[in-house]
Amino acid sequence: MNISVPVGTEVDYVSFSFYEPNEIRKISVKQIVNPVLFDALGHPTKGGLYDPSLGPFQKTQICATCSQDHFNCPGHFGHIEIPIPAYNPMFFDNLYALLRSKCVYCHQFRISRALMKKYTAQLTLLQHGLISQAQALDEIVLDFKKANEAKEDETLEDRMEESSLSLSTAEEYIDYVDNFMKDALADEEARKYAAKDYKVTVINDVRKNVMRNFMKHCIHSKKCGNCHGISPPVRRDGAAKLFQLALNKKDQAVMDRMKESTGSFGELKGFANGQRFLTPYDVRKDVQALFEKEGEITTLLFGARDPRVPSFIKKATYHMFFIEVLAVAPTRFRPPSVMGEKTFESPQNELLSAILKGSHLVRDFSEELQAASQEEPVDKKKLEVTRNRFVDSIINLQHAVNSFIDSTKNPTQVAQGQNLPAGIRQVLEKKEGLFRKHMMGKRVNYAARSVISPDPFIETSEIGIPPVFATKLTYPEPVTPHNIKEMRQAVINGPNKWPGATHVQNEDQSIDVLGDLSIESQGVSSFT
Repeated sequence: MNISVPVGTEVDYVSFSFYEPNEIRKISVKQIVNPVLFDALGHPTKGGLYDPSLGPFQKTQICATCSQDHFNCPGHFGHIEIPIPAYNPMFFDNLYALLRSKCVYCHQFRISRALMKKYTAQLTLLQHGLISQAQALDEIVLDFKKANEAKEDETLEDRMEESSLSLSTAEEYIDYVDNFMKDALADEEARKYAAKDYKVTVINDVRKNVMRNFMKHCIHSKKCGNCHGISPPVRRDGAAKLFQLALNKKDQAVMDRMKESTGSFGELKGFANGQRFLTPYDVRKDVQALFEKEGEITTLLFGARDPRVPSFIKKATYHMFFIEVLAVAPTRFRPPSVMGEKTFESPQNELLSAILKGSHLVRDFSEELQAASQEEPVDKKKLEVTRNRFVDSIINLQHAVNSFIDSTKNPTQVAQGQNLPAGIRQVLEKKEGLFRKHMMGKRVNYAARSVISPDPFIETSEIGIPPVFATKLTYPEPVTPHNIKEMRQAVINGPNKWPGATHVQNEDQSIDVLGDLSIESQGVSSFT
């Protein structure tokens, strides 16, 4: 940092998104395919987790990618190709909710277009900080004339039943909500006020309630509000398996009559003992179709929410729910431990090796299943055994991916007294709340003290530092016309009085150590 040149910009906003498979492949320098880390001589294997392309393995080595030594190489990412899409354990609950709320026939959310318009408008207004306008939409009552739409009206919120405004048709309701949203967004004064006073916490609280009501209406709507089909329920088993249950006799009879009259509903096959296992391919296909048909609402639900975020990173995609390509951290972030002449791998490598081995098994069983299905005549018993082994390999691979990201999602039992290797989530949680976890409530003379409740001396955005620390800790600060008085006084105070300065960097990059100067010399230096 060149402190003689002040930085004239500031961070306006920060947003986070997920890498898509192609983006991970672009930043990667090597595909990891070998689960074996070292050869017989103890050297890192090619295509292994300690491949030289990911960075130097030892301090005396040179990086094969950037030709820098251990201290200057920043490290380079690799990647593992997952042969079958794995569920992202961070979003498995959301994925399960989406499958329960969508129609398997038209691949849309199961609520009517009128209610969809209401929730879309509310989330759009909240995205721009217009809380009161979004809540005002709850004061509209939808009174359908058609019998099937009247039943839909019964599932609306109870607070909407005693409203002063009533609209007779779905078309009028949609037009009214659309015009209401456009007028609210066109109100320049309201938008300026909302953008200036954008309360993230309050808006997120209201948004959570809207999203909760939206998902509740979709899940509780037994019949689709668009095609009127009855979707079979979905069941989960842990964070690795999803099953589709068969319709009961009453609902199946209704669907059979609808098929005969319209002929527009496909037949669901593959049920055994009243359910069928949903492969990740099936789930990805359904979610992809949902995001294509319901792009607006899915972006509002899972995309960037701050109105200041550029539009090119706003759109949400279905890739966030699946892991098709897994990024592998550089070698320097997975350092091996050395004891004597023996080298032990990082705990993360144990999890990554399990993913590599699971990927190889899935590929092998997939090839066996394809070969068994093409045999003539087909051996049904052999085909069934191979299919079961293929499904088991998919589930084991999912458990390995879950363990790498969140070890609590792995149902594998370990020996008593042993713990599973920490996943990414556990590593991050270990760093959470260091100040409050170790310092709060102890007699530490306000050392690094932070507060979560009103305090007359410390703001919630401040940390208390003891005077002995405050006079020792330093940071560079450029001199500008706005702070010249404060900087001059800091130089006069010197390094032994707070707030003071320890060094002064001149325009020729030379540095004056104020601790070596007398008080008179410090005063002279403050005016130069």
